[in-house]
Amino acid sequence: MVAEPAPSPEVQPLPAPPAEPGGVTWTALKATSFEQREQFFAGLLGLEAQLDTQIGELNAQRAAMEGTADTQNWDFAMKALDTARIYFKSVGMEVRNANSSNWDQLKDKVGRAWTSAQDAVGGVKSSTTV
Repeated sequence: MVAEPAPSPEVQPLPAPPAEPGGVTWTALKATSFEQREQFFAGLLGLEAQLDTQIGELNAQRAAMEGTADTQNWDFAMKALDTARIYFKSVGMEVRNANSSNWDQLKDKVGRAWTSAQDAVGGVKSSTTV
């Protein structure tokens, strides 16, 4: 049997994110280096899936409110969330073109977009009480 080569000391594996719904967190991803970008991109897809799940759940809640509540504020907040989702996905695509010199800057931009999207989710949830 051939022994596996030891991993390079410069490239450390991405720490496992804490166990929670969706399985990935921005906190875990923001620590990734340029050399770990493939792991970052995989995690980014996980965050996108989490956001899409949140939006799906909110859409289901909205459908259940039909005729029982004033949904004007909800609908307005959902449009803001849709805009935040589009922006998050676009900066996710932008970071794929990063090089080692602008990696941290673009990664931070993704983090701000993620925070904005999560704030928008909270905005929808607080827009109407049923």
